[in-house]
Amino acid sequence: AHKIIHVRGFLGLDLGSGFVLLLLRSVYGIKEAPQIWYRLLDSFMRANSYAPSDVDPVVYVHGTSPDLRVCVFHVDDGKLLFDKQDELDAFKAKLAAEWNITDHGPISLCVGIEYTRLKDGSLELRISRFINKAAARFGLSDCNPRNVPLTKKEW
Repeated sequence: AHKIIHVRGFLGLDLGSGFVLLLLRSVYGIKEAPQIWYRLLDSFMRANSYAPSDVDPVVYVHGTSPDLRVCVFHVDDGKLLFDKQDELDAFKAKLAAEWNITDHGPISLCVGIEYTRLKDGSLELRISRFINKAAARFGLSDCNPRNVPLTKKEW
């Protein structure tokens, strides 16, 4: 159920009167582009045995622990979480065969969350930078913090 999109033409292109162009692919900037992109991405992910999570349709899951693979997408940015490097490399090759992609290496910061890979292989997530920026934005940088839960003595 793709929507047919017609445009009048582009600056410098004279079609003459009574002619329009039919877009064969989605174009950034048109209001339908995000929906078209999501359908294309969803089709690709399902064809590669990934299913959207029940919590968020742009979080795709494949397998179960300890062989769990998770892919998170936001607009045209993706985060790939794999246990095995060879499987990650193979999936990135599939993505690269479909689209032009850029690998920015291991994740370090995304949506205000800092990611640090620990020596044991686990991933530490911190939001202190995000909290500090939010506190500064609302004039709360110099507030007096308290541990939670409070003890009765602190009430």
